[in-house]
Amino acid sequence: MLALGTRFLMRRVATTSSADLTQPEWPPHPERLFSALVDAFYGGDGDEAERAALEWLESLPPPEISVPRATRRDPVTVYVPVNDESTPLAKNAKPHAVLGSLPIGRGRKAREFPVVLLGDGPGEDTVIYAWPAAEPSAVHARALARLASRIVRIGHSSSLVQAWVDSGTAFTPTLVPGETGPTLRLRVPAPGRLAALDAAYASGQPPRPGLWAGYALAAPAAESRPEARSLWEDLIVLRGVEGPALTLTTTLRLSEALRGTMLKHGEQPSPEVLSGHRAPGVPAARPHLGYLPLGFVGREHADAHLLGFGLLLPHGLEERERQAVLLALAEALRAGSGRIELRLGTLGRWTLELEDREPPPHTLDRMTYEGPAATWATVTPIVLDRYTKKPAEQEETISRACELIGLPKPEQVVLTRLSPLRGVPPARLFPPCRRRYHLHAVIHWAEPVRGPVVIGAGRYVGYGLMRPWSPA
Repeated sequence: MLALGTRFLMRRVATTSSADLTQPEWPPHPERLFSALVDAFYGGDGDEAERAALEWLESLPPPEISVPRATRRDPVTVYVPVNDESTPLAKNAKPHAVLGSLPIGRGRKAREFPVVLLGDGPGEDTVIYAWPAAEPSAVHARALARLASRIVRIGHSSSLVQAWVDSGTAFTPTLVPGETGPTLRLRVPAPGRLAALDAAYASGQPPRPGLWAGYALAAPAAESRPEARSLWEDLIVLRGVEGPALTLTTTLRLSEALRGTMLKHGEQPSPEVLSGHRAPGVPAARPHLGYLPLGFVGREHADAHLLGFGLLLPHGLEERERQAVLLALAEALRAGSGRIELRLGTLGRWTLELEDREPPPHTLDRMTYEGPAATWATVTPIVLDRYTKKPAEQEETISRACELIGLPKPEQVVLTRLSPLRGVPPARLFPPCRRRYHLHAVIHWAEPVRGPVVIGAGRYVGYGLMRPWSPA
């Protein structure tokens, strides 16, 4: 196996997507890595062995890639100098006598440098590209190692990297090439790419983009012990694009408005999966569509303001039920020209659209709510399904609520009035749901469980939402 590792030393990656200059390219495409190797070749007086190694590398099929989780940073506008637009000569065509009187002769142009931020944990700063079937000769391996050692950056000059060649590292891919059900497309090198880069450089023209290859998520490795999962299967994310600044405490108003929109645009009479009722006044017998507030919490400066809302689909839906949800959503978006406007009375109007950025912001990333993790903390308070003032009975009620969504009984339930997640409002600031008592909690399981974890009597309207939490 051949593997090329790249460690981003600043734990930030500034690479611009060729398809959308306002978006970061994540992960860095294999073609970008190949171009960095070519830059190292010419920047370090490469020899014939290194050129031969590059030509061999471009002949390989697209690599598998191990990608850490990343968070898209909101773009920051900076102003950079442009070329001189005026002459340093006075009106009489003579040079200015005093240097200080020279006009600057250049303006400033607004630029945005799309960036993704990497995690702080071990290995979360590293992207690995691997060719499992490739067996480089000793000459090629040494040449590629020399080239990798001379790579300084990938992407913008602020994306400093350490690169290396390793044929013996244990490798678990995140993305694998394949045209069957690709989730994204990446630029990859192909035979003749080095010659094409040489020709473009000689002509003074930027090189044409390389070939594109489809990539899909790698199948998860088999586990020795089945992982406990909640009954929630899929999260469709809508991001807020216009409207007032709202916080998590408006969850019930928004859930009601979004549910009303889905019912309005869904099939009639409304199916159980949309309405949550088998008949008027009769609750659904099976899990149905839920609604989730996606608020900014758990990070420095978090203030619980809503970035979007989610549609939560349970496991076990029949195909006709899933289609009913998707068709209602599609019709709602079509009616609003790609947007959904929620009318919230005195709160104003809030507009949503599908979240399709890659990668999405941390709060709008479905992986943020999936874990797995052993300890989870509330983002919105848990609504108890029966009233009791005794803490032991409240803890037992929450334990049963966990089992009700398919999770094992927790090892520990800690009741709190304040969530340990930064920015989450106190439970008393949330309006009551169904006139029942609600509270924050931290729940710990003996083994990691996979979410989304949304529990309690308010789970279908956005209460009882939890996120992984670590005391550290």
